Amino acid sequence: MRVRERNARVVARAGATLDSGAETAALLVVPEHVLINVALFKALPPAAEPVRLVSADGATSVLFGATDRVRARLAQRSADAGELPNVAAPPGALHDVSTPASVERTSRALLRATEKPTDGWVSRKLNRPVSRFFSNLFSRMGLRPGHASLMCLAIGLAAAWSLAQPTWLGLAVGGFLFHFASVFDGVDGEMARVSLRESPAGAKIDTSVDNFTYIACLVAFGVGWYRQGITPEDLWLLVGTVVAVVVTLLQVLAFVRRYAPDASFVFLDTCVKRAAAQTGRLPLRVAAVAFYALRRDVLAFLLMFVALGGSRQAILWAVVAGIGVANYTMLAHRDALVRAARS
Repeated sequence: MRVRERNARVVARAGATLDSGAETAALLVVPEHVLINVALFKALPPAAEPVRLVSADGATSVLFGATDRVRARLAQRSADAGELPNVAAPPGALHDVSTPASVERTSRALLRATEKPTDGWVSRKLNRPVSRFFSNLFSRMGLRPGHASLMCLAIGLAAAWSLAQPTWLGLAVGGFLFHFASVFDGVDGEMARVSLRESPAGAKIDTSVDNFTYIACLVAFGVGWYRQGITPEDLWLLVGTVVAVVVTLLQVLAFVRRYAPDASFVFLDTCVKRAAAQTGRLPLRVAAVAFYALRRDVLAFLLMFVALGGSRQAILWAVVAGIGVANYTMLAHRDALVRAARS
């Protein structure tokens, strides 16, 4: 963990500046072994006599006060810092990273804090523990979020290759890898939020990888079915489903780009729930339940078990049902969804 670089990004995000020796109203002195968060700046007391801001566990602290008085205190090298008044820092605002053990604790704490309020049960209980393990591992290896996105793409392509095999094993392994790609999809976002490297470009890359994985796996699924032996009726249904999936993804992408604060497709699920609560319409309440099952984490988890049954037809009809619900909701209740998106 590159503490100095991350602390500099925290300073910039908080609207502060690094000390250049120029005269300023207040000065915050952060030791090299202390990692800070934006929450610290939101809780700073008035800049007056120097105080020690102490972490919740008392393991570390920073010095804050009026610039001239802080500089005078620092000049008194013999002064005992313990004589300064202590002010409790917000939980999670300060982290000690002076030892390998403390670095590990801090990494885990920061990763736990990356959980999104939109995370469902599958993400919180099943996916996040696994993705955090890889996020921590990749961070310790010095990798960046972009490397995790590439790894997620590689897993998705491996899933597609497996689904293209005309065997039960290929279908089962492909279903597992499709689910694992969904699990691994959280790694790049977690790494970005921990390192404060989030960006619109990164969000677009993440969404593009997701959508490409969907299409690649669906096409490969059809290839495997064709090699295995498919009836003309099922072949036409499969081709129509692939086209419908592409059209649906483009519709969702257009809605998200126009109304969402970020590129996450979960925004549409949130809008459906919000519209159901605002209008009380029964179809929207039913759609809210269905859209939860259409979220990538839940859908991939369910399809993994369906794939174990070995029936490609069952998987296809499950996808058809999901596409039908999604298109009906977006077309028949668009006005309600737009109002929900703007509220």
